[in-house]
Parts: sequence; structure tokens; C-alpha cells
Amino acid sequence: APELLAALPGVAPDWLAQARTLRHEPIATVYLQGELPRGWPGRHPMLALRSHHRTAPAQYVFHRSRLDGIHWPEPLHRRPVLAFVASACQLQRAEVEAAVVAQAAHQLDLRDAVVLQTVIEKRATFVCAPGLQRPGLALSPRLTAAGDYISGPYPATLEGAVRSGLQAAERAAAQLKAP
Repeated sequence: APELLAALPGVAPDWLAQARTLRHEPIATVYLQGELPRGWPGRHPMLALRSHHRTAPAQYVFHRSRLDGIHWPEPLHRRPVLAFVASACQLQRAEVEAAVVAQAAHQLDLRDAVVLQTVIEKRATFVCAPGLQRPGLALSPRLTAAGDYISGPYPATLEGAVRSGLQAAERAAAQLKAP
């Protein structure tokens, strides 16, 4: 955003400076399919996992087959597709895949796991470091920013992006009503 907006007249220099200080980090999602001999260990389609940055990098796992709203009987669905999410993942693709397969076997008793796909988004989120100053909504009197990186009560989340989008829309509506 700062590179695109720097050429526009009237964009607040402080906004550009704050946006330029944001550092980004990757999120890796490893999709596995395997056998869960005892079934899914919870009622909800998401579980928090015990993580370690190298040996168990995923913090969460999502039961993809249950997220579609269809609750298959366990005997018919013992080889679900699971999505393991590793935030701030610094491992290479092969390393994260091997570590997640081992983590899934150890923590969920997932057997005969097959890696279906791995997505590593290198600039998925900004680093939420202590003292971080995120840019605000107002770029100029008539230009508003929205996104997960905008100052607000949430870290880099979909909820934060949606809230900033709603605030940007409210600001635009108020500007249209103003004389």
C-alpha cells in the first residue's frame, strides 16, 4: 500500500511512514489426508494444537470435511482432509510437511498421512511486535484505508479487516452527507 499511495497527492506522510515499518511473516497451511482410527477428537471442526516452531509447527487444525456442514458418520469418514495451520512458519516446504505429518501422528494419532497440498503465504500477516504503531484509517481527508494492518482492536485477522472495512464505509457515508 505505501508504494502505491506515495504517488497520490495529499496522502499523510505519517500514514506512509507507519505502513512502511510493518514487517511481514509467513503462514503455512498443510493439507493432509489420513486415517483417524478413533475418529475426530472433538465436537468442533477446529482444534488448538501444542506447537513448537521446528518440531510441531501447526497451532491449529481444521477438519475440512466438517466445515462444509455435512457431518459424515465416522465409519464412512475415517480418512478426512485436515488443514494444519502454522503461523510465523520459517521452515522450508519439505521441513514443514515432515514436521506436520509427525505432529499429526503424535497429537491426533493420524495414520498413513498423505500430503495433499501445502500453501505457504510469505506475506500473510504483519509481525505483531510490542510497541507496533499501525497506520490509521485516514490517508487524507477524502481517502480511507481498510485492511487487517489498519490500527484497531484486533491483530492481523479477518475480523480486523472486516471491522476496518466497516469503519471505512461509515467514514465514506459520512463524507457523502457532509456539505
